Amino acid sequence: FFSLFRKVMAISMDSLWTSETPPPPARENLEASITRLNNASPEVNVNDVFACFVSLNADATQPQANALSMALLSGAASSNDEVANMASLALCLISFAPDPKVHIYTTGNKGSVVLCGWGGSTPTELAPLATVYQSMGFRTAIVCGSPIPYCKAQQVREVVEFAKGAQSGAPFVFHGWSINGFLLLPKLVKALESTSTRLSAVVMDSGPSFDVDTTLLQGAMTQCMRLTLVRAGVSVIDPRAKATLQRLSSFTKKFEGQDHPNDVVKDYLKQPHECPYLFLYGLKDALVPATGVEAFIDKLKAANPRITVESVTFPTSPHAQHAKREPEKYKSGLEQFLQRTDPRRVGR
Repeated sequence: FFSLFRKVMAISMDSLWTSETPPPPARENLEASITRLNNASPEVNVNDVFACFVSLNADATQPQANALSMALLSGAASSNDEVANMASLALCLISFAPDPKVHIYTTGNKGSVVLCGWGGSTPTELAPLATVYQSMGFRTAIVCGSPIPYCKAQQVREVVEFAKGAQSGAPFVFHGWSINGFLLLPKLVKALESTSTRLSAVVMDSGPSFDVDTTLLQGAMTQCMRLTLVRAGVSVIDPRAKATLQRLSSFTKKFEGQDHPNDVVKDYLKQPHECPYLFLYGLKDALVPATGVEAFIDKLKAANPRITVESVTFPTSPHAQHAKREPEKYKSGLEQFLQRTDPRRVGR
């Protein structure tokens, strides 16, 4: 999502968009950066923000992550506008993927699945669905898709390595949630071209749509930021939190750039991956309305009439919460779809 900000933050924010994995700062340098940010030192600068940002995307423990988030929060309230802007956006990026690691479980020989969560999701929130797949004998890879280019590139590389271990002829499924989950799909399809593995089925929960309202996306970003603050033990009425959220609001009113989620979805429909699709969506979803998902389904069918599509709708559950609100219906629809589309049964 946040490549949308690149033109707005053209100079000071460029370092956040590097596609190359930056080296982590030395411990003493990082500690000095944290101190300058927390103490509102007159010597604080964007390098201090970047040091905390990179460290948060490395293998930080939860206490370390909380300390780094607090430092960025202090930076977001800085009187130095360049520091404040960069720290606010860094927090926003991290909020959409609080755990950038790929969590892989290789037990099972009946199939493999990549689970890619909604913006702000955590592996813990995706674990119940991973358990459903594991109970069916599937190897699982849990990904909280990141908007940060070098993190996303690393996630794709790790998922491709996971795919190489898939049993020949067994199902290899992509299961994504919302727009954030979908955004990994085109990159994964492209990356898998260098291997002998192909996705045998795609399951999408609460999305996608090529007509997502920007105002609603702003609300989703704000909610992810609030969750990050809560995880760090910060009240949303804390003056630093208020400053951060206000600055985020000003950013999200200025959507620019080439990679708007709606454009990514439209590009995918030009040549969609050919396999069966299952859509699990809510009839009263406020973020990605049913009409948006159904319009995507119509375009998908028109793009390739050979693609088979199935749907399961949920009358009342909110966005990305169908499995939690109606677990039996969700599990039944998923299992039946996987049985019908198993390449060993249908000769794919």
